Amino acid sequence: MKLKKKTILIKKEDVLNIFKIIQKEIVGGVKILTVEIGDCEESFSEILKSLSGKRYHFYDELILRIKNVPYCLFKQPEGIVFFEGNKADFKKSSECEHCKYNNFCWGYKKKDIKYIKKHIKAIPNVPREVMIEIEEKCNLDCEFCFNKNSFAEKGREIENKLSNEYIKKIIDNAKESNVKVIRFTGGEPLLRDDIWDLAKYVKERDLELRLNTNTLLIDNINIAKRVTEYFDNILMPIHYSDFSAKNKTAHKKIKAIYLLRKAGIKILRSGTVATEELMKNITNFHEFVDSLSFDKWELYRMIATPGNKNSFSRENVKMLVDGLISINKKTKNNYNIVNAIPFCSYDPFKVRSVSIGAEAVDGHERFAVDPRGFAKPLYYIRENIGDPLDLMSCWNNIFMKKMRNLDFLPKECINCIFKEKCMGGCRFSAKTTNGSYSACDPLMNVKNKIIS
Repeated sequence: MKLKKKTILIKKEDVLNIFKIIQKEIVGGVKILTVEIGDCEESFSEILKSLSGKRYHFYDELILRIKNVPYCLFKQPEGIVFFEGNKADFKKSSECEHCKYNNFCWGYKKKDIKYIKKHIKAIPNVPREVMIEIEEKCNLDCEFCFNKNSFAEKGREIENKLSNEYIKKIIDNAKESNVKVIRFTGGEPLLRDDIWDLAKYVKERDLELRLNTNTLLIDNINIAKRVTEYFDNILMPIHYSDFSAKNKTAHKKIKAIYLLRKAGIKILRSGTVATEELMKNITNFHEFVDSLSFDKWELYRMIATPGNKNSFSRENVKMLVDGLISINKKTKNNYNIVNAIPFCSYDPFKVRSVSIGAEAVDGHERFAVDPRGFAKPLYYIRENIGDPLDLMSCWNNIFMKKMRNLDFLPKECINCIFKEKCMGGCRFSAKTTNGSYSACDPLMNVKNKIIS
């Protein structure tokens, strides 16, 4: 895909007019705007802050790129910050070695050392969160459950090796490793008798605690209060069947929402798998979800599995993306697809406007521990990455490093402008469908790729 490109220089006197400058380039037909920051020591921070915020104002009109600025100075730099020129002209500080962006960032230009070096602050190269599947059993049997690609492939009658003592050792190691978030998931974690003891143990170590639950066991105010006491953030599934059938399960979920709100829950999120039925009725479904007053609603593309390799099509992408864009414009909200989807599967401008990219999947920012005592990159990826009692060893497992360093990126993605954000889509779906983690996600359409 060929688009009009332009490079501009932002100087200290431009700091108050950056919005107007960018808007002028859009009116002129520019689609890829590269910004270089001139020698502006006094206003450097203000310019970066302004550019960081302004990019979202033009997300469906313009690709904004920032040239030769250290990754750590820019919020969510993937796909925005890039480097060009002679690498020998750049330098890194001693702490850069420990930054999560070390393999992608060149550092700062030697000539700018007098005012840029003081802003350098390495982003810790540790998992954002560790997800512990504390309970193997579940009181539902959802057809698209992630567990069916992993420990529950042949059913849930397995030995749960995550004893109370073992989980507490994982939590201690998370604290020592500077991991900030623990997530309890399953199965259905509220089926576990000692969940309150485990939750108390997490909170005593001053870690954020999240819960994935279907909420069916939150059936009275006392349980709701206990959940609210320990868990900072709850994610519950809302499926199309909850809206269309309004069956017993749906009524239990709605009651649980009411109870959690009454108990004062901090953050209550809902997640929805984008089935064909949902996408055909997404506006009505959104009205249903909106009536339930969640703090956030997120959607998931169905992933390719060994039993259903064609679970999601490019036409499905178009339906989902267009539906979300329409809802977002109408409501002024920002609903997103939160698992990996190739930006080139449809119009890249439209896809990226409702997709967070691939950061939340495939082991890029977090990993899971399942009831077998296996550490793995994500719920449904079967790679065993090490000993759950040594979380940093798991994080630095060769498979995890290759995934984070984009070593599994398909050759078709190498020169794409979005490669660090999209990351080639879902690497698990690529392997399931095309036999290799380095293969193409089945939704990719390289004709739509935007060349950097």
